Amino acid sequence: MGCKAALLVAVGLVMIFCAVQANDVQQQNAKRKMVNPTNTPKTLSDVVNMLRNLEKRSIRQFESKRSLLLRGRRGGRDGSPRKPVKHRRYRREALPGFDLRLVGGTHNNSGRLEIRVKGQWGTVCDKGWDINASNVACRMLGFARALKFQKFQQGNTAQPIWLQNISCVGCERSLDDCYHPVWGSKSTCDHSNDIGLVCLPDGPPNLSAKVMADGRIEISYYGVNRSICYDGLDTKDAWVICRMNGYNDVAYITQIPSQAGNPRTEEVWLLNMACNGYEKSIKECSNSWNWENKNCEKNNNLRAGIVCKRVKDPLDVEFRLEDVTTAAPYSGRLTVKYYRIWGNICAKDLKLEDAHVICKMLNFTGALTISHWGKHTGNLSFELVNHCKGTETSMKECQGLKLEQVNTCEGDNYAGVVCTPKTVGTPTPLPQNVRLRGGSDNARGRVEVKRHKVWGTVCNSGWDMREANVVCRMRGFDSAVTAYKSYGEGTGPIWMSGLQCKGSENNIEKCTSDGQEKTTLCNHGMDAGVVCRRYKDIITVDLENRTSDYDGRVTLKVKGSAGSICGNGWNKKEADVACQMEGFKQALVPISHFGGGPAKIWLSNVRCSNSDKSLKECNHDGWIDNSCPKNHHAGVICERPGVNDPNFGMRLVKVPGTILSKVEVQYYGVWGAVSANNWNLADANVACWRNNSGKASTAGSLMNDEKLPILIDNLDCRGSENSIEDCGFKWGISGAKQSKVAAVGCTPVTIDDKNSMTAAIGPGQNTGLGQVEIRYKTNDYAVCGDDRWDIKDADVICRMNNFKYGAMAAIRKYTIDPKKPFLTGFECRGTETGLDECFRVQSWTCSGNFIAGVMCKPNTGVRPQMKLRLADNGRVEVSYGNKWGTICNDGNSQQNARVICRMLGYVDFGVYGSTSKTSGLISWLGNMQCRGTEKSIEDCKPRWGEATCNDDKMLRVTCKIADAPHFQILGNDAIAESTVKIHFQNLGSILGLKAIYQIAVERRPYEERLQSFNTQQKRFEFKIINYTTSANLKHESYITAEIDSSYLLKNNFTIGDLSFTHGNDGFTNEPLQPETPYRVYVRIATDSHDKTRIYGDYSFVAFKTNKVFIKGRAKKSTSRSDGAVIGMSILIIILIAVIIGGSVWFFRRQRNEEVHASDKSQGLEMTDSPAEKDNKAGN
Repeated sequence: MGCKAALLVAVGLVMIFCAVQANDVQQQNAKRKMVNPTNTPKTLSDVVNMLRNLEKRSIRQFESKRSLLLRGRRGGRDGSPRKPVKHRRYRREALPGFDLRLVGGTHNNSGRLEIRVKGQWGTVCDKGWDINASNVACRMLGFARALKFQKFQQGNTAQPIWLQNISCVGCERSLDDCYHPVWGSKSTCDHSNDIGLVCLPDGPPNLSAKVMADGRIEISYYGVNRSICYDGLDTKDAWVICRMNGYNDVAYITQIPSQAGNPRTEEVWLLNMACNGYEKSIKECSNSWNWENKNCEKNNNLRAGIVCKRVKDPLDVEFRLEDVTTAAPYSGRLTVKYYRIWGNICAKDLKLEDAHVICKMLNFTGALTISHWGKHTGNLSFELVNHCKGTETSMKECQGLKLEQVNTCEGDNYAGVVCTPKTVGTPTPLPQNVRLRGGSDNARGRVEVKRHKVWGTVCNSGWDMREANVVCRMRGFDSAVTAYKSYGEGTGPIWMSGLQCKGSENNIEKCTSDGQEKTTLCNHGMDAGVVCRRYKDIITVDLENRTSDYDGRVTLKVKGSAGSICGNGWNKKEADVACQMEGFKQALVPISHFGGGPAKIWLSNVRCSNSDKSLKECNHDGWIDNSCPKNHHAGVICERPGVNDPNFGMRLVKVPGTILSKVEVQYYGVWGAVSANNWNLADANVACWRNNSGKASTAGSLMNDEKLPILIDNLDCRGSENSIEDCGFKWGISGAKQSKVAAVGCTPVTIDDKNSMTAAIGPGQNTGLGQVEIRYKTNDYAVCGDDRWDIKDADVICRMNNFKYGAMAAIRKYTIDPKKPFLTGFECRGTETGLDECFRVQSWTCSGNFIAGVMCKPNTGVRPQMKLRLADNGRVEVSYGNKWGTICNDGNSQQNARVICRMLGYVDFGVYGSTSKTSGLISWLGNMQCRGTEKSIEDCKPRWGEATCNDDKMLRVTCKIADAPHFQILGNDAIAESTVKIHFQNLGSILGLKAIYQIAVERRPYEERLQSFNTQQKRFEFKIINYTTSANLKHESYITAEIDSSYLLKNNFTIGDLSFTHGNDGFTNEPLQPETPYRVYVRIATDSHDKTRIYGDYSFVAFKTNKVFIKGRAKKSTSRSDGAVIGMSILIIILIAVIIGGSVWFFRRQRNEEVHASDKSQGLEMTDSPAEKDNKAGN
């Protein structure tokens, strides 16, 4: 708070001081009949600048006085007191006759600044002059403030230079009030340093920004119109300017050439406005106060222009094709008119869907291709922002599409388009659709392809001899000589790119390519060319410099002229083709450097495929202009019938007059040399050991006499291998430079008892586990636990300490001790009796400061069993040799976690990650490469002790138990008085684990019928009772069975049938009690590697057993049932008889009615007899 208060007081004092000074200036100007407004600070930035200047001035004063004081105290060189130095006092009082003027400017507000002192006019030096001094001078001249200051043209050389090194705050009444040396004091300036000013008139600035007809931006400030640099304007600035001109959006920013004859003399406003885009005027932008007139820092010949628009205005765009031909008016270079200005379209971001819409706007049905079309001729270029779908009829319908101006298209890649012609002509016949242009004859030139009557080029992306051969055959030649000859840039579309031919096609159109849109990534500087072979040549292969009938340098004969093949890129496939041309089945070894041969190189960088039958068919750099390193000629060892053994051999050939021997190796009967490239002492040590010559003392080299081929290059041995063939390399493949071959100097192994190495394992008792300590030449050392420390080195250490079976582990990170002196680079084979016999490459650094240790095998020959556990936070801990340690979380942790969880008896892992280890644990394993199907981590080929990960990168896992099994009761018939039959669904074993189904029974007071898969799990305690006999029936729950899933017949199991099922582990499966509610619980149990039982989740079914029926009651019930059946049968018979009788009566009645009706119709109506009538009458 104190600092803030002090700052506010200082600001207030400065503003009061400036106000008083400005008022005095106003009064003085009024007397002179001049108007000079005050120049009080308006913003915090002005105040801060004033305070900084005051601070600089005070520091200069203090340093000046301090230096005077020191010089006065020190005295002269001889120790005598030094006389005081007179210092020029800075003046504050006004000088009589003091006046200013501007001379030589175009207007009265600009020119060289001259001051009249004591009646004489003089100039001001630019040293120390700044904008604050310029403001003071301009106010003295009656202007508002300074616009700029700069060196002015040289004035009258006879005039004095009145002033230099002036320091103003900016609000002084007069230049004389500023701090400066005495007027007219001796100056180091000349008149080339005369200062000039441009002052701004009094009154408001009248700031405006106007967009001119050509798009140029003109800023008016105090009536002075200036433009803006193109490089300093961005879209946010343009939004503000458009808003000032009545628009609400920007179409694009354009560049306009400078109007001045010399663009360096045309000054601009506001190099960088730094607007945010939401301001209403540029005066609100953060850099709008910096109204200095300057030149553009770069591209000074370019001024900024913008095209404004309104958001709801439709897209103003128009297209046309240029460079069109009469034969193909539907193709050409694409140009666009975007809001009044014509420009080119960049091909990079143009898509075929966009081209479809453009062609529709040009009254075509669509587009065939888009392509690079050569360099443009205009000043403007546009890139598309967003794209069309291709179904629109005009770009005005494309969602969010707009064009953005760029300086140039990337790679001069300007777009052309070929629209779909309104009438499709017949395809051009072969070979008229391919031509060669730009060459000296018809057999060479740039490849051009004709499509839709439009000639275009082929991009050399993917272009090689296979494609060139197809083109040459289309032109009537036998094949191509080369495919990499350039014949200048073509014009028109680029029809193809990324061609991939097999070489046997009769038309280049049948080859695959990248598609039309990929051609926009090419330009005409990448046009493909070809040189064709005029005459058909007979090409044969011969093997020279043979050591047998099956090997030699490959020599090509073309028309009888012999030449070699360069070994660059020579590999197995190329060697196979060469051997097959000689009548062999395949090559055994490709040899890149076989030795000297014909100086002529026919082929280089040969690349064959599996289908090639001749080197002529393979891809290569061409048949001419091939260069090759000296004697780097290709050779082969072809397959011999019945010979499969490489018959490796090695010999050391003594070089007379030296201690060196040349290293030679034999492979498939061919002797060759070893290249000296990367040949080192480790390689030499292996060669000496293989030759029973002791240890290597020298790894040397000899000049290559080219008598033998190079069979091994870039050999990479550790030094402990038993043979060179155990080291890393590739037979026959070598680099180009083979001027030297490998040689070695060997020395016998001798043991110096006084200086020999002794080894101990840890302090105290020799338990076979601990840090390795070496005593060498009376000094004690540790061993660095770097990546060279391995089990073979540990074997030697253990045997040196009387552990006859060697080591169980080489521990690379037994402890960390950065201060312990150490030895490094041991490379033992494991058979040595002491460390002195091992090869060693000493290094002066130890990565990680890890100190090595060992664990030896016990002399009993029996290793302790490995153990595994999950400790705190799920950290995986493993016991190896009865020593607990950790596993690193690196490499393949997901599959490692799966194997670990199954070892612990779980079905899988849940999550894994990193955690920290505690002290006392060894980092046992790192970079384990389990596949996830192993039963134990010991099946993952672990390298015990070689983990070097950080202590906070130890593996932690959470494991998953088995899910609750699904089972159900097999219908109502499955429940009896004492048994129930259940059926398991999706029964099967768990990967890598044996699944045991544990079945428990619980008696319940009441229960509803439920199934396992529609119930929620409830807590139930499985009470393990080994034998469920009748004596145990007093328990409410018991285990009735534990069964391996493989013994469940048809996935069914009957509870309570007293069966002793195989695999039931002694449980007797006692009968259930009748008419009793029960629940049956089932869960899956799995066993860990140490036979610990892991139980999964459980599910249950609920049911009630049936009643027991008594025998007598059963008979009575049966007789009653029989009587009921008989009675029911009689009722059914009576009912059937009634139905039949009724039916007969009904049909007879119908019959009588039909007969009566028939008689009546025939006049045979029935009448009563006389007796009947009498009876009726009597009645």
